[in-house]
Amino acid sequence: MRTRSDFPLLLVLSLLFASFLLTGCAPKIRGWSQEAFRTPDFKNGALAGQKLALFPVIVLQAPAGKVAPESAIPSAPYTPSSTGISLDQQGGQPQEVHRVILNEMLLSSFYNRYSAIEVMTPGQVLKALNDSGLTENYQEFLHDFNRIGQNGILIKKFGAALGCRYLFLSQAVVTEYKTDASYTIVWTFARKSILNVVKISAQIWDCQTEKQIWEGSGVGYNHLAPYEGAPLMENMAGKAVESLLGAITPLRDM
Repeated sequence: MRTRSDFPLLLVLSLLFASFLLTGCAPKIRGWSQEAFRTPDFKNGALAGQKLALFPVIVLQAPAGKVAPESAIPSAPYTPSSTGISLDQQGGQPQEVHRVILNEMLLSSFYNRYSAIEVMTPGQVLKALNDSGLTENYQEFLHDFNRIGQNGILIKKFGAALGCRYLFLSQAVVTEYKTDASYTIVWTFARKSILNVVKISAQIWDCQTEKQIWEGSGVGYNHLAPYEGAPLMENMAGKAVESLLGAITPLRDM
């Protein structure tokens, strides 16, 4: 039987629990990477002392589709099998904001990891292409990049205009998946877990040979369980970029 002295303690516990529900827990963001392609001559130090142009990240809109299994990770953003609910469609940040964040994260990570490489920023790339009269060619590149692959002649033309031998081309997708499984926490209250994913895929091209020399991808993701606050886009993007660059093994010793 509860006594009168029990009620202050119960009140304090109730307030603490309510505060926990409102503030939520910080979700743990995980990442992984995968290398899809590499030429035999792309070895340690291959890009040391070279100039690398970072093209602006192309942010794709994730197609709407069925909910994903609880453990699912979306496939490459340029394959039709990727399904999910775009954060843009769910009231999230617009694609342009995602693009700015990913560009900043990518540039910062390159500066921190690979000081031996001279990096041309995305802003400098766009300005140089525009000043060289290649604006229409760049629009053609954006249209064809994830559909029919790249034109070696166009790649070489970009490299000549930018004064760079190597081009770093990337695209990303920001997706939210809602799982079928629900968690019953208190009485009849239930909430589905949510899988947030940022995936960035990239290619490195050699403008002299007009050939691709590397391709890989990196993912930042978390399962948003009941009462957990949504992760910041910057943190998700940072983990995806960190995972991506970690897959470029020839650059680790620079």
